[in-house]
Amino acid sequence: MALAEVREICARLNDQADSWATQLLPNGKYEGKTRWRVGDFANGPGQSLCIYVAGTYQGKWWDFAASPGMRGYSGDILDLIAQVKYGGDKGRAIAHARSVLGMDNLDPERFATETARIQRRQKSASEQALREAEKMRRKAVALFMDPRAVPIVDTPAEWYLAGRGIDLSCLEIHGQQYVPKALAFHPAVWCTEAGCDLAALIARVVLNGQHVATHRTWLVEERGDWVKAPLEAPKKVLGTYAGGHIPLWKGECRETLMRIAPGTDIYSAEGIENGLSVACARPTLRVIASISVSNLGGLVLPEQMGRLVIIGENDAPGSKAEASTNAGIVKHQELGREVAMIRMPADVKDANDILRGAGDVGEMAA
Repeated sequence: MALAEVREICARLNDQADSWATQLLPNGKYEGKTRWRVGDFANGPGQSLCIYVAGTYQGKWWDFAASPGMRGYSGDILDLIAQVKYGGDKGRAIAHARSVLGMDNLDPERFATETARIQRRQKSASEQALREAEKMRRKAVALFMDPRAVPIVDTPAEWYLAGRGIDLSCLEIHGQQYVPKALAFHPAVWCTEAGCDLAALIARVVLNGQHVATHRTWLVEERGDWVKAPLEAPKKVLGTYAGGHIPLWKGECRETLMRIAPGTDIYSAEGIENGLSVACARPTLRVIASISVSNLGGLVLPEQMGRLVIIGENDAPGSKAEASTNAGIVKHQELGREVAMIRMPADVKDANDILRGAGDVGEMAA
């Protein structure tokens, strides 16, 4: 089959992304107007698999439980058909799509007309999605800058962290105490899953020094203690964060990440709590949060940095999380970076477990 025809099949499938996504994976749920989310290709529960059914990325999908470079990390609707129906066999998916689309009997004139229509729609959708993305970025920044959002000290957000064993008063350099400015508390952040406003620990996500998204951890009070809200997804990011990070702790070098002193090691945790656990134990370190293991490999970091040190978690052997971490490490090594990892003892999940008494993170070395 000619490459041009395969491209035309892909274009037509992507043009019908909403219909294909909901038919192939009916257990999914809409997230806004542009995304259909489900757990995996087997139609399982969850939201790791995100399919764009409208907008700039219409027809594209990403499996956020996987990692860049892994098979099944991303693709278009043709790839989705291959993964869901044919175990990844793209040839069988092409044959199926060609038949369903009726392309066996499409005359040249109608072919050209349909192609032009799809191209017009895609251009219009792309322009609309860019406007929506900018609107989302502005919304994320506005949330963090909202007058109701206050510095984290002496708020339910700090009390939540304290309940996780994280004492922010430990964040001291040369006798001077600092507060992570990328973190704040907001008393009322809309949560779609809960259907109401909830209190939240919010965090600024930056890319090349620019605020591009805002991370939210919804909180509730239970018997006098502040804990993560009992939701299927108690943590979410407002905005697009690919390549970005949460700047948790500057360590000894008080410059922004892109202006750190040459040779400064950067310690990267997946989540806020694990990153702060290490920062509290070793305040001299530069610590960021990658937000997700799938984002690790794409982190935009300064050229003059020293090592990238991954604050590991004990993911199940052979799991997607473990594979994503390994793939992320390879990506940075391919860029010429030295990468090391802090590995957790076998009897704990992560650094926060250690901070709460299961071991001594201060004695751990990369």
